[in-house]
Amino acid sequence: MTVTLTPEEERIAKWVGHERQARNDGARVVDTRGSTTQSSEAIHVQGFRAELAFCKLFNVYPDFDTRPRQGSSDCARWGESVDVKSTTLTHGRLLCFARKKELASDVYALLIDDGPAFRFVGFARATELFTDAHLTDVGHGPAYALTQDELTPTQRRGGT
Repeated sequence: MTVTLTPEEERIAKWVGHERQARNDGARVVDTRGSTTQSSEAIHVQGFRAELAFCKLFNVYPDFDTRPRQGSSDCARWGESVDVKSTTLTHGRLLCFARKKELASDVYALLIDDGPAFRFVGFARATELFTDAHLTDVGHGPAYALTQDELTPTQRRGGT
């Protein structure tokens, strides 16, 4: 499934990403980003673009909050918290840093960012993601990772 953000949605995502970064800077939040090629603000913008695309695709509201936060979910669907992950890599994995395990969402979703369009790949429950078998290090500290073929393409009530 694919979804494309409108120019207006792109502007909203840029504003929310900028505000999240500015407020993190103002609160002296330590940057623990997993990328060395993108600025923190670019990561915030890309992240919110993916959140907005997911919410548009599944007809739920995104969290527009720009206050500094740690490990919170991005939206809720069917009464479960959802953390939206994105990558620009065509065959990228769903990746979640190990330090977020304590603040885990119920469900994780992966979207591939391809310009204004996003491709929804699938879901994983926290119980599926946070296992020793999925623990790895991609160069930025311990993380849990699932390949695209390990994800469930649809979320069912009461389980993925």
